[in-house]
Order: sequence, then structure tokens, then C-alpha cells
Amino acid sequence: MNRDDALASIEANVENRNLINHMLATEAIMRALARHFGEDEEVWGLTGLLHDIDVELTEGDMRAHSKLGADIARELGASEEMAQAI
Repeated sequence: MNRDDALASIEANVENRNLINHMLATEAIMRALARHFGEDEEVWGLTGLLHDIDVELTEGDMRAHSKLGADIARELGASEEMAQAI
């Protein structure tokens, strides 16, 4: 999975522009944290970018929220580490 794949999935699954902006901001923060801690910026950034991919699909059901988001990430080719973080 790469950033283009993630953005295409966001475009297909998320309509709320404020939510998209939140996801992009989370990506930026996660990339900065990865740099700070010497971790993989791409993994951390994509995890942050996708962390709310399912919010509109689960309609606020927090129990379903993370599970569906992880499943979507896996379908995009995310590692199990990324899916578990989501």
C-alpha cells in the first residue's frame, strides 16, 4: 500500500471534508512523531492517515469503528502492525 492507494480509498469512503482534513493532519503528526522516535515515517504516516477511514461507514459505532478501519487497511495491503494500530 502507498499513500496514493490510501487517498483513493479515503475519496471513496469519506465525504466529510473536516474529517478528511483531520485525517491528513493526523498523518502529518504521525510522520513527525516517527521521525522523532526513529521509526518508519511511511508506516506511521499511513496509519495516521487511515485511522478514521471508517467513521462515516460505522455511523459513530465505536465498537465497529476500529475493526472496520483495520479491515479496510488490510484490503489496501497494510501490514498487520498497521491494521492493529488502527
